[in-house]
Amino acid sequence: MKFVLRIKEEMPRDRLKELGFDGMIEKDGNTLVIYDKDKLKIEITDKPENIEDKALVLSKPYYRAKAKFVILRYMPMSIREIHQYKSPVLIDGINDISLYPKVESMKPWGIITEDKNFVDMIRKIINKSK
Repeated sequence: MKFVLRIKEEMPRDRLKELGFDGMIEKDGNTLVIYDKDKLKIEITDKPENIEDKALVLSKPYYRAKAKFVILRYMPMSIREIHQYKSPVLIDGINDISLYPKVESMKPWGIITEDKNFVDMIRKIINKSK
């Protein structure tokens, strides 16, 4: 599972790896964009038109979307729900460590978080289980 950092202040992208993140979300002018470690830049939108090369933010299920990524701003109810999306899924705003086993079982592409401690705790859980 990947971890994407949502930042409020500027941060050099080369620090992502040392912090344990696989990508970051930041403002680029008036648009939000996702950068991954390979410096790939993906625009984020909430409009489901012309989204093949963008990340689509959803506040409720919309399974027909074919985007580069689907960002869920809600907690999916079941594993089946995640698998109904035709695009890789990022789950946004999970900072409760007790939800991690449920999220992991759904096998999303990743989690978006602002909390470095949350990611550190998850990495410890993963390492203990190996």
